[in-house]
Amino acid sequence: MEILNRFKRLHSDENGVALIYAAIISFLILAFCSMIWDTAKMSETKMQTQNAADAAALEMAAWQARGMNMVQALNEDIYDTDNMLGYTYGALAGLETLAKLAYIVGAGKAAEIALAVPIYAAWATHAVMVNLFMKPLRFVYANGSILIGYIAANNAAKVNGAPGIFTALLPDKSSGNILWDGVVKVLRPLFKEFTAVGIPTATGSILTLPLAAKHDKSYPLYSKNNILLKAALGILKSNSFVKVKLEPWDDEYYESKSPYDKKELPAWVWFIKGQSETGLISSYFIGGGDNVQKVPVMAYAVARVKGGNVVKYNDDKHKFRPTGCGVGADPSLISWGKIDTIPWKLMSVICYH
Repeated sequence: MEILNRFKRLHSDENGVALIYAAIISFLILAFCSMIWDTAKMSETKMQTQNAADAAALEMAAWQARGMNMVQALNEDIYDTDNMLGYTYGALAGLETLAKLAYIVGAGKAAEIALAVPIYAAWATHAVMVNLFMKPLRFVYANGSILIGYIAANNAAKVNGAPGIFTALLPDKSSGNILWDGVVKVLRPLFKEFTAVGIPTATGSILTLPLAAKHDKSYPLYSKNNILLKAALGILKSNSFVKVKLEPWDDEYYESKSPYDKKELPAWVWFIKGQSETGLISSYFIGGGDNVQKVPVMAYAVARVKGGNVVKYNDDKHKFRPTGCGVGADPSLISWGKIDTIPWKLMSVICYH
């Protein structure tokens, strides 16, 4: 009977129940707070990763636009320089003819010496400004804008918080092999700078801008066809104080391989890989870092250049080429649906659905 009474008292005893309820509620609150914290951290990482992807995409498009605008501007500069030199040579040829007549009164030698200076200046303008400066600079922008853009895009992604993509593949600890450890030491800074992957949606813009060098048979770019200029140069060659070779030139220009007045440049798709840590609160209360999970966060961005195509000479009336703005090309972020090529359209369907 005494044992039965003890069981009854134990059944009706409520001491310690509050502690059990408090433990359960605390656990639920902790789990709820941990979930909120982890979600907030992942959202923050996602936004930062997306910002980095947008920055990388716009940086590449900006360099493409800059290259297109500069090539167009240099096309015009070379065209205008050649045109100006043609008129200059023509005027100097007229003065050279007068210098020949001046020999009658004994002033021909002084006149030819005086003419030699502007003749040399005109020759040097083409030799230095066109051949040594403007043409190489145009070549760099036409063929190097993509490479510079790729480097700049990765730098923009890094500045916006994107981590190195392949640094996790390299070991942090020494392997004991001096040669291998040396290779890892060299590669780690390079991999750390590689923060974004950009893929063009068309093969025509993988390495260079979609431009082609063209030779025009019309003056002034192709001055060998200009009879008056050839005659003027023939007269100037007779100046006994001019020792440089005065020859007509054949200056090519660049133009777009396809007309982009209505169809913009091929888009580039950029991918960024971020990383978010979850389980920070629970790990702190449990006492150990084993519960912290590193969750990958991916982001992508698509950008392209909108504007006119590169031509021989600017038409001020063209809506895409306002005066002094090259081709009027501008970088722009776009959606998957704006990509033209079929494989990337299929990929967009996979990504969205």
